[in-house]
Amino acid sequence: MELVPEGKNFRLVQEAELPEILEFLSGHLPAALKFHQALKTFLNDRVWDFHFYISKSWPDEPVALHFPGMTSSPNGQLYESFCVFCPLDRLDSLALLRDEDVLVDWTRPIFLNFTHEAIMDRIQEFYKDRGTLDKVCGDVYVCDGEVHDQDLHSSPLLDAAMHELRAEHAKDIHGLYPANDMECLEVFEKLLHALPSYGVFSSSGELAAWMVQSYYGAMFSMQTRPQFRRKGYGTHLAQSLTKLVIQRGYIPFVIIRPENEASLSLYHKLGFRRAYRTVRAVLRPQGWPRGADDLTALSSLMDPVPVVDPIVESLAAAVPVPIEFVDVPAAFADAEHPPEQQQQVSEALPDIPAPPEEFAAPDAFRADAVPAIPAPEAFRRVFTSEVFRKLPDLAPPEFIIGTLEVLAREQPVVAAPEAFRNEADVVAHVDIAPDEAMQGAQEACVDGQPAGEGVAVVELAAPAAE
Repeated sequence: MELVPEGKNFRLVQEAELPEILEFLSGHLPAALKFHQALKTFLNDRVWDFHFYISKSWPDEPVALHFPGMTSSPNGQLYESFCVFCPLDRLDSLALLRDEDVLVDWTRPIFLNFTHEAIMDRIQEFYKDRGTLDKVCGDVYVCDGEVHDQDLHSSPLLDAAMHELRAEHAKDIHGLYPANDMECLEVFEKLLHALPSYGVFSSSGELAAWMVQSYYGAMFSMQTRPQFRRKGYGTHLAQSLTKLVIQRGYIPFVIIRPENEASLSLYHKLGFRRAYRTVRAVLRPQGWPRGADDLTALSSLMDPVPVVDPIVESLAAAVPVPIEFVDVPAAFADAEHPPEQQQQVSEALPDIPAPPEEFAAPDAFRADAVPAIPAPEAFRRVFTSEVFRKLPDLAPPEFIIGTLEVLAREQPVVAAPEAFRNEADVVAHVDIAPDEAMQGAQEACVDGQPAGEGVAVVELAAPAAE
């Protein structure tokens, strides 16, 4: 994509101006830390081709941007990801970003990387009429004094050794990095060439753990292969790299998820202190399909913690109970769950064989009821309620029947489950003609209400014959 020299409210910074901007940002530490260190790393080591923009009214309205915000954005577009800084006492100046329509295409998803929480809150405020904002948070911890040396003799590197990393290690490191869909392999090769990095290697020469200074000044949190954890490698890496980063004139900082107690404990011991909260976010315009351009590692900051969706957890716990005769309408499933969540749900369930064709609801019943009638709000409310999240406490048949009884009080429901399933069993075992099965299914409608506009439909496939 061609470099744009200026937008509506911002202009490209010339090389000679960068030191002056760095000096300005120095007066706003620690809030400007990420932007400040990214600019300093760019000036000193030129790891990646970032492009810095400032407001046309700088410094009266001091808003700065840098593109791209990550080295591997979902569509490879220069201007679809960025970072932003504005002094916290001048947040009203972010109106310039709100009105920027040349550099930033607000009609498409935007990916903001490591932005101060106060700035992100203001962006979320003006974006709420344009679309939705999904975000994950981490805390910035800074070592702005001497490193608190730990007694490394109490946890020696048994059968292992620490060495500087080389370019040939980039592939392994990139593979272990939790957000490797946001940073390309090439940037890791350049980082290992230009910036301090260490790895712990096993006696067989295998890379067991690593840590490297990032292009935005932060020390990447270390990654350790599972089979080498709890050996004290993290302490050796963090202490050594922190000292080297300070010697090179940088301010060492790390970004830690609040729930990552192990990392919090380690960095507290080394003398790091919390400075502020930072945010990664995906801004998605109204009507844009959820998940179409999501970052799969959005919830993986520097220190990933497994997050299990409560719905998936509930379904997994309910697996032992046969549920092959329950088929949630596609209209509900597609509308309420993004594709990636549907995949999670399907992976949590056992392999359930599809019922033979003759066991399913007759085609006439489906044609008359299902295509024209989406699952109503009443159905969705029940299925996304706390009752649904407590699925492990209920046998699925009882849950489904209870759900339909609740729905019946709000809106007519086609096909009471027991009656319909019994009729389908008759079809399977006695070979009654489909027309007769159709009649039985219609008679099972709640309160005798025929299928029609505004009626909730639940398609139920019969259980396999014994």
